Amino acid sequence: MADTKAHDIEVDKKQPIDNDDVEADIKTGSISDLDEAEIFLQQHGIPHSRLDELMSDEAALKKLRKKVDWSLMPLLCGTYLLQYVDKQALGYSAVFDLFETTGMTSDQYSWMASIFYFAYLVAEWPASYLAQRMPTGTVVSTFVVTWGTILCLTAACKDFAGLAVCRFLLGTFEAVITPAFMLIVSQWFRRETQPARAGLFYCFNGFGSMFGGILFYGVGQAKG
Repeated sequence: MADTKAHDIEVDKKQPIDNDDVEADIKTGSISDLDEAEIFLQQHGIPHSRLDELMSDEAALKKLRKKVDWSLMPLLCGTYLLQYVDKQALGYSAVFDLFETTGMTSDQYSWMASIFYFAYLVAEWPASYLAQRMPTGTVVSTFVVTWGTILCLTAACKDFAGLAVCRFLLGTFEAVITPAFMLIVSQWFRRETQPARAGLFYCFNGFGSMFGGILFYGVGQAKG
């Protein structure tokens, strides 16, 4: 029968970590790529313990959430409505005299819808990158003004080539809206309240469909 021997196992016992030392190391170190909220806390000398205290006050959170809702959501919903109307502008104009004034064929008209989404697909990633690396409000406002200008220039187009260029640029500059809005919602709302806010501005696609039909009917009936 084989002999069995007991082996002593030496275990290195480490001293417990001193939390004060850890905090000192964090303070003396440097952290890059801070978000706006963390920068605000550091600039105003607000400790995280105070932030945790505020986050535990449900009454104050409800009041703050309501204020943010009334300040932010009308902008998101209104912009999303306008984006949908801009997308559908070509479809509404086809009901009137688009084919006669531009000389487009039905095949070319089908390409007009595809060109928009080709540009949307290509621009989605760089637009999302810009929205994260630069001030989101500046990026969104710049893109909105630019796509509004492009939509106005569409009225000056007389042929398929001009309309195709405008549709491509329109898709390029509208690509930032959905990812930027999701980013804004994630920055301003807690995780459990984000789906309702995102769903709310998505609903304005439907309102855009209703509003756009009435608007373009009125434009089509205008005289002079």
